[in-house]
Amino acid sequence: MIGVSGPTSRPPPAASVLSRADGGGRSPQRAIGRGRGLRHHERVLRIAVVGCIGSGKSTAARTLARQLGLEAFHLDRLWWQPGSYRIVGTSTVADHTIDSTEYRRIEEEIASGEAWIIDGDAANKDVRLSRADTVLFLDLPRRTCTWGLLQRHLRKAYDYPDGVRVSWRWVLFLTRWLWTTWPSKRRPALISAIAEYTCDAEVIHLRTRRQVRSFLEGVKKPG
Repeated sequence: MIGVSGPTSRPPPAASVLSRADGGGRSPQRAIGRGRGLRHHERVLRIAVVGCIGSGKSTAARTLARQLGLEAFHLDRLWWQPGSYRIVGTSTVADHTIDSTEYRRIEEEIASGEAWIIDGDAANKDVRLSRADTVLFLDLPRRTCTWGLLQRHLRKAYDYPDGVRVSWRWVLFLTRWLWTTWPSKRRPALISAIAEYTCDAEVIHLRTRRQVRSFLEGVKKPG
């Protein structure tokens, strides 16, 4: 069984942790712990990585998978159908993504496993949040996420199946979404979902790239 070294402590409820971290203060790490959070648990088996587009969810998931010896699942990659096509806009979404029922079934199957790391933000948050023992919330500034989105377009992205290409038109669509829909609708909905669906999970709320790097560098695979 995968474990984490260090002393054991019971984390506070997710809702109280997130409310303190999100209550307007600029030092969320003081309430949650920086870079040491995972080592406070005897076992870390199921990690949900959530956050805005371009925040680095897939990169964080892959890093944690290597460090903890867990398997990482990228939900966006599973949402898009395999094949060779170019994403140009919402019409491509309609033509080349799996239906919502099948998508939920896949997510339920993954989340039912004993150990996993799942990155994603959109649909069916209840499925993975209710099963996670740890929630990593990458709540980075929009300008940082915009740069991350542009970088993702210029290199191999784990958000899409092999053979799928992304047009600049789609990148511009996602950029507009990042600056409008994310702060007004999706971020508040995600915070509410974390408070509603997590129980004893530890919520680790990171707001800068430096905090993310520090946290990931501090995660150690148990010896």
